[in-house]
Amino acid sequence: MDSTQKPYATITSPETPADIHTDILLLGGGIAGLYLLKLLGNLGYDCILIEKDQLGSGQTLQSQGIIHGGLKYALGGNLNAESDAIKEMPDRWRKLLAGEETVDLSNTKVIAKTQHMWSAGKLASKFTSFFASKLVRGRIDKLKKDQMPALFQAQQFTGSVYKLTDLVVDTPSLLNNLCQGVEQRILQGEATSFGTDETGNITSSNVTLSNNKSVQIHHQTVIFSAGAGNESLANLADIKSAPMQRRPLHMVMAKHNLPYPLYAHGLGTGSKPRITITSHATDDGKMVWYLGGEIAESGINRDSESQIIEGKKELNALFPWVDFGDTEWATFFVDRAEPLQRGLIKPDCAYAHEEKNAIVTWPTKLTLAPDLGDRILALIKQQGVTQNTYSNELSSLPKASIAIQKWESLFV
Repeated sequence: MDSTQKPYATITSPETPADIHTDILLLGGGIAGLYLLKLLGNLGYDCILIEKDQLGSGQTLQSQGIIHGGLKYALGGNLNAESDAIKEMPDRWRKLLAGEETVDLSNTKVIAKTQHMWSAGKLASKFTSFFASKLVRGRIDKLKKDQMPALFQAQQFTGSVYKLTDLVVDTPSLLNNLCQGVEQRILQGEATSFGTDETGNITSSNVTLSNNKSVQIHHQTVIFSAGAGNESLANLADIKSAPMQRRPLHMVMAKHNLPYPLYAHGLGTGSKPRITITSHATDDGKMVWYLGGEIAESGINRDSESQIIEGKKELNALFPWVDFGDTEWATFFVDRAEPLQRGLIKPDCAYAHEEKNAIVTWPTKLTLAPDLGDRILALIKQQGVTQNTYSNELSSLPKASIAIQKWESLFV
C-alpha cells in the first residue's frame, strides 16, 4: 500500500447511537492499543478502540522498528535486568510473524532478519571477550570480512562487526496487519469524561467522535494505551498511582541514493550505542538512514540545524570513505512516554498498572508488545472480565486512519 493512502475512510452519519456496550474499551491506537485489540478480540472479548488522532502517530511510527533481545543494553560487559527481561522477544516475534501465536503478524513486512554491531579501531577489542562468553553465545556472531554488510567490506574499515539475532519490522506494515479484520472497531474520537459506580469503578466512558457526535460506551474495564496521552487520561479519571515520565529524543534522518542498507549499532566508549542506524525505503525510490542512539539522546538541547550538523559530522567520522554530499537531512523531536522510574531511567519491561477496574499501560518499547499482552491478560482474568456478544452498530461511526511515517512527511 502506498504510504500516502489512508486505508480506512472516515464514514459519518447523522444516526449515531447514544450508547455502545463492550467488554473492554481501549483508549489509544499505537502498538499497545492495536496489539491488545487484536489479542483480546481473538480470545473472544468484545473490544472497541478509540484513537484521538491517527493510528501510530505517536511513538509507534517514530520508532525504528527494531525488535531486539537486549544485547545493546549489555555493552558495559554485564547482562543486567533490562537486557534479561527482553532477551526472548526476538524469538517471540518470530512466532508472531510466522502466525504461530494468538496475534497473527504473518502479513507484516520484515525489513531485516538480523542486525549488526560494529566497533572501529582500538574499540574493536573492547567487547571481544564479552561477546565470546557463554552468556551471549548463540545470540551474536563475529563476522569475517566477506560476511560483513557491504558498507564494512570497504578496505578503509578496520574494525569488527558482529551479527545479532535481532530483527527489524516495517512499522506501517505492522500497523496495517494489526488493523486487518478489526477496522470497524477502531473509532476516531476522544474520551471526555468517565462514569463510575458506587465503588469507584469506571463503568462508562463518554466519547466525542471526530464527527462531533457523542456516545457513551459502557464497559467492564478500560485500558489506557495512549502513550503520552495516558497522562491526561489518568488525570481525567483521577488515577494517581500511575505517574508518567518523558524521555526526549532528537532523531535524525539522512535521505540518500547510496547502495548501503544498514541495520546496525555503532559502539562507542560508553555503555550504550554511539549511534543506531536503520534503513527505510521511500516512495520516490531513495533510502533513509534513520539515526538513533546517543546522537538522538544528546541532541535534545540542539535545534534542528545544529543537530543536522552533528549528524553530518558523525556519519563522516564513522564512514570517511562514503560521500554524503547529495544527502537530504531532517530532524524531529519525540518523547518516549513511560511509567515514572527513579532517576528517569529506562523501564526494564512492559508496564500494566490496575487501579480499581482501569488499567494504565505502556509497552515502553515496540519490542515488548507481546510481554504487555501477557500482563494485560493476567489482569483482566484477575478482574473477572467476561466475554459477551453485543449488537452494536458501528459501521456508520468515524474510523481512525493510519498515520504517514516521518520519512515521507518530512521530505517534501
